[in-house]
Amino acid sequence: MKGNWLFAALATLSGILIGLHAPLLLVLSAHLVWIRIFLARNRPLLLLSAVFYGLGFLSGTFQTVAYDTKFHAGSARTPVRFSDYPRIDGNAIKGKAETGKETFMLTYYAGNEAELESLKQILSPGTVCMAQGELEAPEPNRNPSTFNYRTYLAHQHIRWILKADRLSACNSPPQHLHGFLKKIRHHFLLQIQKTFPEKSVPYAEALLFGEQTDFDDDVYQLYQRLGVVHLLAISGLHVQLVAGFCYYLFIRLGMTRERAAVCLLGVMPVYAVLCGMNPPVVRSAAMTMLLVLAGQKKLPIGPLDALSICFILYGLKNANIVYNIGFQLSFAVCAALLLSGPLLERFRGPLQKGLAISFISQLAALPILSYSFYAFSIAGLVANLFYVPLYTYVLLPLAALAFVSEWAPPLFSIFATCFDGLVTLSEKTGEAFDGRWSTLVTGRPPYWGLILMTGAGFYGLVAMENGKKTIRAVLPLFSVLLLLLAANRYPLFGKITFIDVGQGIVF
Repeated sequence: MKGNWLFAALATLSGILIGLHAPLLLVLSAHLVWIRIFLARNRPLLLLSAVFYGLGFLSGTFQTVAYDTKFHAGSARTPVRFSDYPRIDGNAIKGKAETGKETFMLTYYAGNEAELESLKQILSPGTVCMAQGELEAPEPNRNPSTFNYRTYLAHQHIRWILKADRLSACNSPPQHLHGFLKKIRHHFLLQIQKTFPEKSVPYAEALLFGEQTDFDDDVYQLYQRLGVVHLLAISGLHVQLVAGFCYYLFIRLGMTRERAAVCLLGVMPVYAVLCGMNPPVVRSAAMTMLLVLAGQKKLPIGPLDALSICFILYGLKNANIVYNIGFQLSFAVCAALLLSGPLLERFRGPLQKGLAISFISQLAALPILSYSFYAFSIAGLVANLFYVPLYTYVLLPLAALAFVSEWAPPLFSIFATCFDGLVTLSEKTGEAFDGRWSTLVTGRPPYWGLILMTGAGFYGLVAMENGKKTIRAVLPLFSVLLLLLAANRYPLFGKITFIDVGQGIVF
């Protein structure tokens, strides 16, 4: 089965999309993989793909029928359990709270400073409180092509917003390992907030523990326009660096390679929890564990197989994860880079290879970014050449050294000052890169446009691998983009859009 797990993963995706009642055009395009599976005339592959197709369909169907709510709008009084630390902004407390098999988005406003401080001390993963308040359904989308909060919550199995006016009888039951690791993560984040320079706090939180909530909106949008916002989180490359460092450390401590590999299998899940269990982290940690295990047991599993198996397991556990943008980008970009291995081998110099990796990553992310953010970064192709080495090989080690040297103030001061200075350099460089030309606004393309973009991008990579010049290979993709831009800017039929602004109607 080596090399064929990709087809099993795509078969799983096609089954999941049917179970989730995805748009017909996307479902049909996902089923094109079956043509390739049948043409392979490989009976084990056909049977395996059929099994995972059925499991994917069952997983998607389960998501649509198993999370029907038993609650109703209106007054409610129920015990709730906090699954993570709630976010506190001023006197507002907001977070996910579970009751039975359902999850609410809970909001509560502390009545005074004493109550707020008390809740800060007691609210943690696993804390159970008696909540009393009003249950409201998330508001439907009132304007077209805007962020749909109701759908966003529904993909996380959240049907209600509980606006609590009272939290009482809060207590913390004994912690399991997962909750204990979340507490450690929270403690480390507080430590960073207390010790690092104010400007560099969100960068240290993001690079070390995958926490992005403290970034200023303007700064975050700047990196988003530059196409390097993925560096403000724990990426697969970060996980690989940590795994390599841990493995090297175990070897230097006198362990055998086999014992070091076993220890690494234990370190990766812990690191994933400490980094917030975001899809890119889980994907990279799981791939590392699979490849280490395959090396130990002599299993015929390569990097692309490991990626495909991770996708299958992730999708079967929670089919709604296919709607997560981080999940989509992580798997799409990683798959494109792995499939383009023969093409990348032709580039020898670091600059050429860096440009090629950046270009392939941009191609893979283009349909996802256009649909989710209505734009994609043009500057990202060049900006990544500067920012990827800076964040991966300079800022990340500096943040780690500053964090572990807090017990030695002179050392911490040196590392933290250097880190803060490079953060300032990063922002100033970003402002220099930023401009009207840095982002191309595409609008939200229709489903047929997404399919054409994906097909044209795939054709471009295959054509370049077969020896065609880059310009000729990507010409179909440029043609599709021009078609979509023209259709968006110069529509054949005019229309009037009424916008609900809360106090009146404009058009």
